[in-house]
Amino acid sequence: MTYFEITLYALAVLCMIALPLILAVSIRMARMLAHLSGRMFHMSESEMDHIARRLGHKLGLSDEASLMSIADRMDEMRRDFDWLVSDRMIEQAIDMARFGQKPDSIARNTGISASELEAIRKLRKH
Repeated sequence: MTYFEITLYALAVLCMIALPLILAVSIRMARMLAHLSGRMFHMSESEMDHIARRLGHKLGLSDEASLMSIADRMDEMRRDFDWLVSDRMIEQAIDMARFGQKPDSIARNTGISASELEAIRKLRKH
């Protein structure tokens, strides 16, 4: 027998040993993940209240914050962020217009429509 044939036999034996081990570990991990995912969807009321209190504390709400008040606070933060982004886009459009950019180029780069650009232009005059 050559070294090549010995190597092939050794690899075949190694694969025959490794394959059942890999299958056993994979099945065990799948069972563990199924158990964990089932547990996550069945949180107790006290666990959800604890999470809500922690979120409320992080958001600056009272200790008795409900999930609805947390959702309202998150919506408020999202609206503030959208306002800041739109305000910044208007400033960028104004700066681009000052540097002589064409309205279609401004609209393409900022996402502001042509009618919005016209309204900004009219308001900026006053």
